[in-house]
Parts: sequence; structure tokens; C-alpha cells
Amino acid sequence: MRLHKNTTADKVRSWPPAVQVGHVASELSRAASLIETGGPGEALGALLRARELLGVMETCPALPVGWGPDLADAVHRLALDKLGNPNPAEWRSLQARLMGLLERTPAA
Repeated sequence: MRLHKNTTADKVRSWPPAVQVGHVASELSRAASLIETGGPGEALGALLRARELLGVMETCPALPVGWGPDLADAVHRLALDKLGNPNPAEWRSLQARLMGLLERTPAA
């Protein structure tokens, strides 16, 4: 993986879906915090890492039923032409939506 140098796509795919979405949400939270504290360059890096993880998630055959619309929205909102959005509320709301997947999904 280009932006996650210490892991591989296969390793990410081996994580349970809840762990995968948690990592994406963590990057979104990091981006929002960096925007709020004046670190736009680092915020862009966090958003790109979130995109990279989502790209791997899209290749996982075992994602829970019902996650598709939320993940598709996340991919759309993290499109390259939207990454310059300086509003941390945008990324916090996406983080909350992804974390909501965990609340709606029964534990395995």
C-alpha cells in the first residue's frame, strides 16, 4: 500500500470489517482535528489514507449486508476533487456515519 507503508492490502483484507471501518473512521477524525488545529497538509494525508483503506475494503467479499450505501457515500465524499474541503464537520459527519455501521451490525 502506498500510504500505509507498514501493512499490505492482504493484511487489511484479513482484518474483520469492523476493524477496517474503524481505521477509516480514525483517519477521518484525524483529518478533522488537523483542519481545526491548522494542519491542512497533514489533514490531506489523513484523507488520502482513508481513501486508500476504503479502496481495499471495496475488494473484501465478506462485508456485512447493508454497508454498501454508506461505503459508496464515503467513496463519493472522499473523491479527489472534494478532498480540499476545509470544513471539519464534513469529515466528522462521515466518521459518525461509518461508526454507525458498527452499531447497526450484529457482532459476529
